[in-house]
Amino acid sequence: HYLRESILSPGTKVVAGYQPVMPSFQGQLPEEGVLALIDYIKSLPADRTASTQLSEGAAR
Repeated sequence: HYLRESILSPGTKVVAGYQPVMPSFQGQLPEEGVLALIDYIKSLPADRTASTQLSEGAAR
């Protein structure tokens, strides 16, 4: 439920101290696309941080 809400209505739950910068994908993705995106996010290793992923991407 959290991932779906964060994709379709990201401004609903914003961590204190952060700005709601993610755009909504409401009406932009078909249901199959939302489910595929959720499955992809769930498949990512939980122990990797965004900064690790960004630094690896910059090294390519």
